[in-house]
This record gives sequence, structure tokens and C-alpha cells, in this order.
Amino acid sequence: MPTTVTLNVQQTNKQINKPATVQVENKSLINCIFPNINNNTITEAQLEKLQEIARKNGDACILEQCDFGAEEKLQLAVMNNFSKYYDITLSDDNKYFKVKIKDAGMFCKNPNLGVIKDDFGLKDGVLVQQGNIPHGNEDVIPKSSYGAGYDNVELQVGDVINIPVSEINIEGTPKGGFGRFISWMF
Repeated sequence: MPTTVTLNVQQTNKQINKPATVQVENKSLINCIFPNINNNTITEAQLEKLQEIARKNGDACILEQCDFGAEEKLQLAVMNNFSKYYDITLSDDNKYFKVKIKDAGMFCKNPNLGVIKDDFGLKDGVLVQQGNIPHGNEDVIPKSSYGAGYDNVELQVGDVINIPVSEINIEGTPKGGFGRFISWMF
């Protein structure tokens, strides 16, 4: 259910503010586009950018995560503390997150593909498609694990996996030590 947010739009003369309302899936999404917003005040150019992003999926101009490009999704990952477990950069063409597994400490297991899928909101078949390993991940995901199930493939510290930006849907913070431990039990 979308939420209506009222923003103050600073005019070009910088003295008069006029209110503008936008429909958003989640209020924090505005901070992904404008991380340094103060007192809900944006410029006219920023309002136009916000409206342009919200129009991307033809859904009555509601700002949703599916409207985001690579930079906005990267900012969302940063806001949700993904940097604690992953070093995330964008590929040169901005089509992929290049996710490097970080050492999360002695009491936190390395993630398996199931954890990666959960953390980044990936659907089945994104990282492995009927035994085929797309997106340049052949060196990270061994084909020999098909019989055991790909979700159980453990990634090691320093491994880099490519995740298509168009498939990413971040809904919260990544699984920590307890969540990763539980994922290995089931």
C-alpha cells in the first residue's frame, strides 16, 4: 500500500518553499535517491528526478524499488548495512552488483547461495538456471554441486559473485550470524 509523503520544494529563488506530494512504497526509498535530504526539502530539479524515477514502471507514479537503477539500489544496500558482510561495487555497465564476500567474524558462517538469494531478494533461477551458471559466476559456483542443491553452495571470503541489478529486491538487512547458522540447518 503506497504512502503519501509531502516534501518541501525549494524554488529557484531559494526563499519560497511549496509543498509537493509523492506516493512511495516506503518512505526510506526517498533517502536512496537523495541521501543528504534535510527537513524533507528538495529542489525543483530533484522533484523532477524523483517523478521521473517513479514513472519508470508505469504504475501511476508510485516510487517503488523496482523503479530504481543501479546507483539507487546500491545506496539502499548501504543504508541497510550490507557493507558489514559484503563489499559491493557496480560493474562497468551498471548491470551487475559485484558482491565480494567479507569476513564477518569468527561466529558468523560464510554465506551459502540460499543466504545470498534471501539477502538480495533473488528468485529461484537467477543465479543458476537448470544447471547453467550465468552472469560470469562459473568460477564461484561449481557445477558439480547440482545433485546436492545449489542453495547449499558455500561462498568463501574473497569470492566475488555477479548479481543482476534488475533482479535485486532488498527488503531489509542481510542475515547475520544467527540467520546464516540457521540456513545451514535446514
